[in-house]
Amino acid sequence: MWSTLIRGDITTRNANDSDEFTMMVGNRVFSGKGAREEAAKALTFAVLSWRDDQTMQPHASFRGFEILSRGKADGFGLVQQDERIPDLFVRGQATYSANLNAANPVGTVQSIEHALRNLDKLADDQRNRVARIEKELTDYQTQANRPFEHEEHLKQLLARQAEINCLLDLDKGDQQGAAPAPDKDDPDLERTALPASRSREEIARMAAAYMRASGTAIREMPIAERPAPQTGQFTARVAAKDGCNVALTASGNSFFVLPSDSVSRDVQVGERLSLRFNQGRALIENGRTRGR
Repeated sequence: MWSTLIRGDITTRNANDSDEFTMMVGNRVFSGKGAREEAAKALTFAVLSWRDDQTMQPHASFRGFEILSRGKADGFGLVQQDERIPDLFVRGQATYSANLNAANPVGTVQSIEHALRNLDKLADDQRNRVARIEKELTDYQTQANRPFEHEEHLKQLLARQAEINCLLDLDKGDQQGAAPAPDKDDPDLERTALPASRSREEIARMAAAYMRASGTAIREMPIAERPAPQTGQFTARVAAKDGCNVALTASGNSFFVLPSDSVSRDVQVGERLSLRFNQGRALIENGRTRGR
């Protein structure tokens, strides 16, 4: 499905290829000498004018694709106006992320062009992924239908183990030596009751499910994990947590995962945070506030 959409967008992109730059921003067409710079300024102004609107808003069209933006919440007054840069998207049959460069509007247009050039790589990656999954499925099916070659020997060993247990009365000994039940008042019960390390696939699945259910992800786009920031300020929402990790939303249908002990305090799923990163550790600068 995703590969089919990308191939359709490649066809649209190629059909609208031209040596002359042309972009429509609002009702105005920019073409000819200086068009790239003027269109970039007009697009950047239009997007920033809608920075408070958190719905997808179309602003321009380019090579058969819509250029849209989605504003960000003000972080309960904790995020400065000049830090609330809206997310930018390129939409054909599927939707792709681009970057708004408010300081250098031409960089915004270059990011849009890069997103369109990158469609071929996306299509190749999807084809390789599908081929890999199909091969793994075939291998699993082959293994599932293959009889266990040591089944008879295993039965003999299990029978012998039962005999030994009976002779040594191990079942009774196991009951006498059983560990005491955990203390319900133990403040570390939640952490110790979890496995030592839940897989990253599980926390990623939980984060993606939250982003879909809460509407923080664009439905048509895949959700991907990105590297966690190392330095600087960042506003994010807690998408998932377990005893070992915390997953936080990022821009463009993505999230990143931090070890729980690298966050300065306990957090809750749905909580919006203002974070300052220093060498991979996250200091939470705002108070506890649950998101919608």
